[in-house]
Amino acid sequence: MTRQTSDSKNRDGDTNITVLFGTDEHGKPRAAYFEAVDSELMTRAAAAMKLQLLQPVTATQLELAKQLPVGRIHANGTGFVPPIRPDLYSALQLTSPSYS
Repeated sequence: MTRQTSDSKNRDGDTNITVLFGTDEHGKPRAAYFEAVDSELMTRAAAAMKLQLLQPVTATQLELAKQLPVGRIHANGTGFVPPIRPDLYSALQLTSPSYS
C-alpha cells in the first residue's frame, strides 16, 4: 500500500487527480485519470499526446474523473490514455473550462 502525502490532497480530501482527455488521430475519444502525478510531467504528456489537461475541482468534474480508467505516464512524457465512451467524453468537454 502506498502512502499519500498531505500535499497530494485537495481541499475536499480527495487525492490530487488530473485528467487527460481528447481524441486520437482517428477522432476516437480518449481519457484517463491520474493520481498524485507530477504536474510538469502531466503537462509534457498532454502536449506530447495532443490532449487536454483538466484538474477537477467541482463535484461534477471529480465524479466524471472517477468514472475514467487509470492512465499511465512514463518519465519521458509518453503514456497510455485508453478509449472511452462518447457520452463520457462529451460530459468531460462540457465541464472543462477550456471548452466553456
